[in-house]
Amino acid sequence: MLRKNKIILNELRKWYKEDKIDKKTFDNLYDNYSKNQNDVDSIMRWSVIIGAILILIGIIYFTMYIVSSIYTKLGSLTLITISGFYFSINFLNQNKKYYYPKLGISTLILSTIVLLIDSYYILLKFNITKNEILFIIILFWSIVYLIVSYIRYRQILLILANILILPLILSAGNANTKISIINCPKITFLLVILAGIVLFIVAYAHNFIKFRLSYTYKKIYSFFGIIYVNIGLMLITLFNDYGEVILKVKTIEREKSIMIIIWVFVSILLYILGRKYKNNTFKIYATIFLFLNVYIRYFELFWNKMNKGLFFLIIGILSTAIGIYFETQYRKRLR
Repeated sequence: MLRKNKIILNELRKWYKEDKIDKKTFDNLYDNYSKNQNDVDSIMRWSVIIGAILILIGIIYFTMYIVSSIYTKLGSLTLITISGFYFSINFLNQNKKYYYPKLGISTLILSTIVLLIDSYYILLKFNITKNEILFIIILFWSIVYLIVSYIRYRQILLILANILILPLILSAGNANTKISIINCPKITFLLVILAGIVLFIVAYAHNFIKFRLSYTYKKIYSFFGIIYVNIGLMLITLFNDYGEVILKVKTIEREKSIMIIIWVFVSILLYILGRKYKNNTFKIYATIFLFLNVYIRYFELFWNKMNKGLFFLIIGILSTAIGIYFETQYRKRLR
C-alpha cells in the first residue's frame, strides 16, 4: 500500500474512533483509499535496497578478483566510494531530475561501508594494529556524520552516526576481539546500555533545542536509545557465561537471572511510558523486546531437552495465538 494512503487510512481510523466522522463516511472513505492498493511501497523499497547491495557486492568482488596490487585495490575502493556518495547525494536531491530517495539512502549506507573498508586498508599500510584501525575509522566517521548532520540538516547522516556507535564500542571493548561480539567482555555490553541511556538524555535535551529538525532528531535519538539499551541487555543475557561476574552476586547464573529481570522491567517501563505519553513507538518496541526475551529463554531452556517437532509446534502455536490476540484487539479499537 502506498505510504500516502497508509497515512490517510490511519487518520481515518483515528477520526472514527474519536467520533469525528460517522460509520458511513468512514466506510466510504476507507474503501476508497484501500481499493486496488497493494504493498507497492514495501516491494519497491526492498527491491531497490537488495538490488543496490547485490550490485555493490558484485563490483567489489569483481575488483578484488581482477586486481592484485594493493594500491590498485585502494584506488578502486576509493573510486567506488566517491561514486557512491556522488550518486546518493544526487538521488536524495529533490531538485534533481532523478529523485529516488530510497535508492539514495541505500546507496549512501553502502558507500559508508565501502568507505570503512577502504579506510581500513589505507591505515593498515601504516602498520597500525587492526583493532586500533577499526576504532579510529569508526570514531572519525561517526563524528563527521554527526557534525555534518547538524550543519546540513541531513537526518540520514545522524542515523548513520548513531548506527556506528555499536561497532565503535565493540571495537574498543577488547583488543583481541576484532569486533567479535561473542568474545567481548560483559563490560562492553554495559557500555552499549550506557550509550542507549545517553541517547535518551540527548533526545530529551532536544525538547529545549529549537531548530528545523529538532523533533525529528529527538525521535532518531529515542529510537536508537531504545535499540541500544535492549541490545546491550540481550547480549549480556546471551553471553553472560563469558568473563567474570560483574555484579556483587556469588554465581554467574544468579547474575544472568538478575539481568533477565532487568530486561523485562525495562520493557514494561517502556510500555508504560508509551501508554502515558501516547507514544506508539515505545509500546511497539517494548512488546517486541519483551517477546524476544521470552523466545530467547524458551530456546535456552528447551532446545536440547525437547523433540524438535514439538519444540517448533509449541512456539508456532504461541506466535499464532499472539498474532490473533493483537489482531482481535486492533479490530475492537476500530469498532
